[in-house]
Amino acid sequence: MVEDPFEGNLDILREAGEAVLGAPTPRAPRRKPGYVVLPADWLAALYRTPNPASRAAWVVAVRLVELFQIQKVRTVMLANGTLTTRGVGRWRKYEALRELEGLGLIIVASHGRQAVSITWLVDPLG
Repeated sequence: MVEDPFEGNLDILREAGEAVLGAPTPRAPRRKPGYVVLPADWLAALYRTPNPASRAAWVVAVRLVELFQIQKVRTVMLANGTLTTRGVGRWRKYEALRELEGLGLIIVASHGRQAVSITWLVDPLG
């Protein structure tokens, strides 16, 4: 019968590994899929909308923050497809973007017939 050379040496090996590699780094907590963290600055601005019943502005704002958090960039392209599945059509999207731009949250740049690009002014990443 062959003896296991690592039998009983697990603690020694673990300590040796930590000495070489350093202590394990703590991981950032993972968010559950389907949840978006909406920053307090964005919430405060959305509550100040002139039209509080503007559901489209809320849907677009949440989608923008979601894109900013996923892509971790300052400028994103906003296509119509995702918003259409959430009940916001093309023209409502543009109205909502104008509303968010008026609140000082974003800057919108159009590129002819392509999707508009949105750059945030108030940091949605925290």
